Amino acid sequence: MQLSSLIGKKIISPAGEELGYVTGAYLSRDLTSLAALTAVDGDEEEFVLPIRAVVASSDAIIAQKSRAAAPVGVPAPIGLRAFSETGTDLGVVGDWLFGDCEPVFILVKDGVRTGYAAETVLSEENVVVYLSGERPAPKKRAKKKIAASETKNEATMSADAPVENASEQESAAQEIRTEAAAAEPLKTAEAERSTSPLSESAEPQEQTVKFELGTRNLLGKRVVRSVYDAQGEIVALAGDRITPEVLSRARRKGRLLALTVNTLTNVY
Repeated sequence: MQLSSLIGKKIISPAGEELGYVTGAYLSRDLTSLAALTAVDGDEEEFVLPIRAVVASSDAIIAQKSRAAAPVGVPAPIGLRAFSETGTDLGVVGDWLFGDCEPVFILVKDGVRTGYAAETVLSEENVVVYLSGERPAPKKRAKKKIAASETKNEATMSADAPVENASEQESAAQEIRTEAAAAEPLKTAEAERSTSPLSESAEPQEQTVKFELGTRNLLGKRVVRSVYDAQGEIVALAGDRITPEVLSRARRKGRLLALTVNTLTNVY
C-alpha cells in the first residue's frame, strides 16, 4: 500500500457516519510502521486518529470514533529532500510503501523513482539514506548522575576546613548547626510536595505537549492545479508554494481537501 493513497481519503465510522478525511500521517520512530493519521472533520477541525482505531481501508477508511491527544512517532517525510550519508542529493521522498511488503521509501529524482528500505533511512532534521547498510542506532543522551557522597562532601567541606583556634572551631560548628536547622523545614516541605498526589503546582503533562497536525506535510509543497472556491475565486494558483496563509484560506473556503489532493503528485 502507498501512504500517498491514504491522503484525502474519507474516514467513516462502522455505522456509516462521515468523520472527516485524512490530511497526513505519522510513522513510528524507526520508520517501519504507521503510527497515526492526522485528519480534518466536517467543520475543518483537525484531529489525530490513532492507527489502532482503523478497522479497514479501501475506497474509504473505516475507523472507530477515537481521538488521540497528540500524534506519536515522527511526521511522514513525504516531500522532503533526501541525502546519502556522504551528502549526495538523492532526490525527494515521493512515497512510503508498507503493508504487504517490507516498508520502503520511494525517492524521486529527475523523474526516476528509486526504492530504499526503511531500515536504512533516518528522518530527523533531514532525511538521510545510509547506502552502506543499516542506519546507525540513535544516540542516547547521557544523564549525569551526582553521587550522594559528593553532595555530602560539599556540605561538610566547611566543617573539615582547618581553623586557627578553638573559638573559631566552635563558631564554625555553630554556623553549620544553624544552617542545618534552617534547611530542615525546607527538606520536610519538599518531601511533602513530592509525595502529595494532588500538588497544586502540578500541571497535567498534556498541557505542555505541542505538536503540528497533518498540514505540516503540505507546507512548502507546490500546487499542481489551481484551486477555486464555490464562487470561482482563487484559493491557490498552480505552481504556488503552500504557505500557512494558503492553508488558512483553504480552510475558510472549505477547499482544504481539494488543496491536499492537488499536491499529491507534485514530485513526479
